[in-house]
Amino acid sequence: MWKWRRVATHAAKHGHAGLWRLVEELPVALRPVAVRGDLAYGEENFLRQCEAHGQGYLFKLRQSPKVKELIRALERQSGWSDAGQGFEGLSGRLKLQAWSQERRVVVLRRLTSRARTPAAAETPLLEAGGLHVEAAAAYEFMVLVTSLELPVESLAQHVPGPGRRGELL
Repeated sequence: MWKWRRVATHAAKHGHAGLWRLVEELPVALRPVAVRGDLAYGEENFLRQCEAHGQGYLFKLRQSPKVKELIRALERQSGWSDAGQGFEGLSGRLKLQAWSQERRVVVLRRLTSRARTPAAAETPLLEAGGLHVEAAAAYEFMVLVTSLELPVESLAQHVPGPGRRGELL
């Protein structure tokens, strides 16, 4: 009789060995330039495996407190470049506590429709003083960790999307 257990066998870590077997079986000329994946792949163990195999990578990062701190710091900087698909991007370096070393990250932002201008009733003192309050731009952010030395615009075209757990480029 079968006994069912709740086991996260779909987790990224369960595919690591199979991925490396597949990559190593390929002739060098046919090996992928990079592995890309969602949030589950941007953890230290897999990043180190990619680096040990000389394999390029591009993974989304969770927006941890340190990642959010980087976003806030970059928000104040100029130099955001058009990254296509409505995104602007900036590149930086980040060392997360769980990482053994600093790595390149790319921050992408896109305007959202959530920005709104407050009604006069919400800002009576400012309105009485003759000031009008305008909404600030509201952005959604995506942060990527990569070993690839490509321009932000090129990396943004290869962002892991919904349903793309881990892929070879």
